[in-house]
Amino acid sequence: MTKEAIQEAYADNGTNVEIPDFGDHDDVPQVVARALYEVDPTKIWDDLDDSQKKRKESRVKKLLNTQAVSKMTVERMEQNNGKDDLELWLKALNEIE
Repeated sequence: MTKEAIQEAYADNGTNVEIPDFGDHDDVPQVVARALYEVDPTKIWDDLDDSQKKRKESRVKKLLNTQAVSKMTVERMEQNNGKDDLELWLKALNEIE
């Protein structure tokens, strides 16, 4: 997943948000939920309790798994070596048979 795909998905819903860079091992739903929450500079993510954070992250996951994933292109997959990962997964699945 790329931040551009995520930003485009939110823009399609009328929300303009700048998603910070994230890596392969980052919790992307948490990164996105935090960015959305902190669009308002008076709101601080760390002031939320864990259940509030989890609810916000859950909403983000729904968008990531539907709208944002549809914004992924081969070029975007190649940015993160995602194409290589996909090929490895498909090869592993093929070997299971």
